[in-house]
Amino acid sequence: CRSCCDASHEMETDTLLARNFAEQHPSDAAQVLERLAAEEASAYLDDLPPRVAATVLHRMVSATAAECVAQLSPPRFAPVIAALPLDRSAALLRRLEPARQKELLSRVPSNISALLAGLLRYPENSAGALMDPRALTLPEDITAAEAMARVRRAPRHALYYIYVLNREQKLVGVMNLRELMLAPPKERLSGAMRREVASLPASAGRMAIIEHRGWRDVHALPVVDACGMFLGVLRYETLRRLERESVPAPSPEGALAAVLTLGEICWVGLAGILTDLTSSVAARTRSGKEAAND
Repeated sequence: CRSCCDASHEMETDTLLARNFAEQHPSDAAQVLERLAAEEASAYLDDLPPRVAATVLHRMVSATAAECVAQLSPPRFAPVIAALPLDRSAALLRRLEPARQKELLSRVPSNISALLAGLLRYPENSAGALMDPRALTLPEDITAAEAMARVRRAPRHALYYIYVLNREQKLVGVMNLRELMLAPPKERLSGAMRREVASLPASAGRMAIIEHRGWRDVHALPVVDACGMFLGVLRYETLRRLERESVPAPSPEGALAAVLTLGEICWVGLAGILTDLTSSVAARTRSGKEAAND
C-alpha cells in the first residue's frame, strides 16, 4: 500500500541521513550518541558500516563506548572491533566484566583475539596495553635486498621505522625505510642498522610515556619486556592522545563562555535534531530486527 511505501521511504531517508552524518562528522556523531541510552546508541551503530561505526566509537567517551560495544549484535561485533585500532579495542574490552569480555573475544578472528589478549595482560594506560604489536620486524642476519622483499610483502605494517631483532627476538637495532633502500643489497642488516635505540618498558605508565626523552627524536618508540624482547610499538598519535587526556578539565566559567559562542549554539540546535533522528533510526532498526526474529 501507499502508506507502507511512504513509511519505508521515510525510514530509508532517515537511515541515509544518519549514516552520512556519522561518516562525515564522526566526532559530532559521537557526542550525539553519548546523550542516548546505550541500547539506542548501539542499535544505531549496529546499522552502520563497520568502518564508520568504528570511527564513531573511537571518538566516544570510553565508558559509553564500552557499553555500546557490549550490546552490538554478534554478526556486527567482530568486524567493528577489527576496524578499531588494537589499543582502543583492548581499552573498551577492559571495561567489561571478565565473562562478557571472554565471550566477545571468542567472536573475533583468532589472529586478532590473540593480539587483544596480549594487550589485556598489561595494566590500563601502560606501554604494553597501548602498543601496536603488529609493527614489522626483521632479523639482523638477512641482507638489505631480502629485507626490502619482506617489506613489500607486508607494507601495511612497515610504517617508516624497521625494527631489527636477533634470533632471541631481542631488539638490537633500528633503521628507517630510506636507510634500508640506500643500503647495499648484499649488506646484512646488522651492518646497516643503527644500534642506539630508545625504547619503552612494557610496564611504563602514562607519565613515563609522555615524558620519555625519545619523543624528541622519533615519532614511534619500540616497547620491550624486562629481558629486552621486542613486543610492539607505541606511536606518536597515542602519545598525543595521552597528553590530551592529561590536561585538566576547563573551569565552569571557561566552559560557560565556550557554550555561549555562536558556533556552539548552532551545534546544540543541530545536535537536538540529530538526536531525534538517531533515536528514530535506532528504534526502527530495533523493531525491524524484532520483526525478523518473529
